[in-house]
Order: sequence, then C-alpha cells, then structure tokens
Amino acid sequence: MDAGGSRSELIFKPNVSLSLDNAIDEARELMREIKPSWGEDLEVKSFDDGITNKVFGFFRKSDSEAMSHKDLVLFRIYGEQTDKVVDRKKEITTLKMLQEANLGPKLYCIFGNGLSYEFLKGVPLDEKLCRDPTIMKLVATIFAEWHVKLKPSEEDFDLDTPVPILKCRQWLNELSGHTGIRLEEVDQTVTPRSLGEELASLEVSVVIDEPLVFSHNDTLLANIIFNKRANTARLIDYEYGGPNYRAFDIG
Repeated sequence: MDAGGSRSELIFKPNVSLSLDNAIDEARELMREIKPSWGEDLEVKSFDDGITNKVFGFFRKSDSEAMSHKDLVLFRIYGEQTDKVVDRKKEITTLKMLQEANLGPKLYCIFGNGLSYEFLKGVPLDEKLCRDPTIMKLVATIFAEWHVKLKPSEEDFDLDTPVPILKCRQWLNELSGHTGIRLEEVDQTVTPRSLGEELASLEVSVVIDEPLVFSHNDTLLANIIFNKRANTARLIDYEYGGPNYRAFDIG
C-alpha cells in the first residue's frame, strides 16, 4: 500500500464491467480494493465534460480541500462502440508509459469497460491562463518532456506514420463500411471515394523532414491542467497519443 492509502500494484478486473445505470454503486466495490484505507468515507463527483465516456470520481468526505486539489480516484466508462474511434490497448500503453516517466496519473485499475486512475490536481487552461508567460513556459516544458522522454515500442505503435493519418484511415474505413450513412444525400461532391482520394493526397503533402515523436495529439485547452501550488502543467486525456510531428501539439 502506498502513502495515499491505495494498493501499489495495478488491479486487473477484465471480467468486471460497470453498468451505466448503476456504475457508481458498482465502482464502490472496486474502491474497496483501490483505496482500502478510505473505507466508507466516500463522496462522488460527476464530470459531464466527457464526449465519448462517462466519468466520475470518488474522494473522502473528510477531505476539506477545494475540488481542484482533492485526492480523487477517477473512473471512466467507455462509451458504446467508442472502440471504433479509440484504440483502448494503445491508450492503456500510453498511460503506463506516462506513469513510468512521471508525466501522468497513476493507473489504479483496468476493468472490462473502463479504467480507474489518479486525478491530476489543478484547473484546465482557459483563454486567459494560456496567455500567462509563466504558464506558457510550463506548457512548453511538458510538451518537450513528452516529445523527448516517451519512447514507444514498434510492437505497440506504428512509428513511421503520424497518428492523424492513421486515424483518418481508420475513420474512413469505418465510414465506408457503414451502410446507414449516405454522404451524397448531404453533399453530392462528398463520397467515401472522394474522401479517400483527398486523404491520399494529404498523406503525400504532409511528409516533412522531421522525426516523429510521441505526441498527445489532442491539446485542447481543457486537456492542459495547471497546478498553481506545484507550479506545473500536465496533459490529460490520452486517447489519441502516439507518434506525430512535434509541431502538431504546439500548433
């Protein structure tokens, strides 16, 4: 058990899936293994900003800190058929790499339809915070640490093709095989074939003489967390992490 009262080893529960209707009560059972020292001193916080997942967290009722600095255990339940958009195996590999490099949250539990992991304390950036010179330096630093320290293996990632290209191929393939979608009814000039031709042209035009580095690939302001107390910036939401040109994160 670590200093935070949680088990030190990663918990695997592949045969346990949380139902959307009763997820919080079912997650309480997992909390008994993740944070056994917390007992029944549990309160729940729901997060409604997730696009593809249901997210909520547990914290101790006795924790008097502001929400942005509470010791929270997050649970994320995958949305239905989101595996067609997100490679969950790669996401877990990314989380493990980040934990080893001290650049991300601790991963507590992998269950059948989701994950449980540490809440990174702080607040998401907004249009004002991102213009602060001190915070700008922190963000540049965390980008650089990702791009330099994270070294994926060729067994887990395609090291020769940028993630945006791979995702476009994947989504176009899903679209082409989805008989319920008829793009020509929306725009006569847009078809799976025309999109495929455009993607082929794009793949050639985006090749530049720069190395691919491990990138976040979804650096929205809401995915950058600033911790004023620790004077750090951290990235969250790693579903699209993988090799890419470093300029993609910066831009």
